Amino acid sequence: MSYTHTTKVGRFTVTDGGLNAKARTLNDGTHVLTYEQVAEFERRAAITVLRDIELVQGEELKFARKALDMSQPELAEYLDRK
Repeated sequence: MSYTHTTKVGRFTVTDGGLNAKARTLNDGTHVLTYEQVAEFERRAAITVLRDIELVQGEELKFARKALDMSQPELAEYLDRK
């Protein structure tokens, strides 16, 4: 069974089931992911939100910079290329 992850990015909620991540499930039904899996979901969510750059505000930019491990100038350059 594939796992679907939901990431809150500022005002947006991104649902991602595309990684086929195997989440360990505890007895109470709670899913447990590795740090690397969570980081990849966050990177994918940031890129998804940045596709609608006209709607993006400060909170979303801050999330994206952290998830993509970019400085402000690096993110600005990345967005200029889009």
